[in-house]
Amino acid sequence: MFAQPKKHLKGLASAAIVLTLVGVLLVGIAFARRTVNTIDPVATITDNGRHIIVTGPFGLTDYEKSKLRVTVTQRSTGAAAEGVTHATGTGVTVPVHWKVHARRQGKNAFQVGPATAVAIARTDSHGVTTDAHQWLVNVTLVDDNGGLNKAGTEAAGEETFPAGYALSQNFPNPFNPETEILFQLPSASHVVVRIFNSLGQEIRTLADAQYEVGDHVIRWDGKDNNGNTVSSGLYFYRMQAGEFSQMKKMSLLR
Repeated sequence: MFAQPKKHLKGLASAAIVLTLVGVLLVGIAFARRTVNTIDPVATITDNGRHIIVTGPFGLTDYEKSKLRVTVTQRSTGAAAEGVTHATGTGVTVPVHWKVHARRQGKNAFQVGPATAVAIARTDSHGVTTDAHQWLVNVTLVDDNGGLNKAGTEAAGEETFPAGYALSQNFPNPFNPETEILFQLPSASHVVVRIFNSLGQEIRTLADAQYEVGDHVIRWDGKDNNGNTVSSGLYFYRMQAGEFSQMKKMSLLR
């Protein structure tokens, strides 16, 4: 007579155990992600204080993609820099190690010493947001080229300009879905930057305009001139400015 209630209670107990195990697993995943997401305690000043290279580990599961925006500020100099990168998941237990080239905002130069870095991340899987949060870390800036004096200003005490034309390697590389290309101009110039596929066919014009002296960053979103998303593969980008012409290669991984 009482067999059915006992069976029912046994079923409820089993369900409770399953729910408890699921809860433990979910808490474990959240804990793993929070502990692995951080910023390395040392960042590097490059290009006479124009860029800060910030790195750190980030935990992602398979099929997840994250956009990370990093801002670096330094109270003693009033300098600030910002940069963006994208990461693709390979599993929480083996976190990706991201790198952001944060470009200086304004003319204040960074000084070797303490600063603050803030990362904001939004993670998606198959178009659905799976995680969104930010974290702050106190970092130490180190100079990799001796281009800054003790006061944190550039050697001439004011803005300096590139000695010649230069085209930098895109970053990140390989990339997905977008990448940044940095070029430098010693004087105001008309600049043309084009993207070519592995067959040498032009697929995108990124720049065809007049630019002022200094550093410039342009972005490619992995689309052609018609707005179509291109496939994974090897691509080339060429910069032309006056008599200067240089080409570099990059890889797109979907």
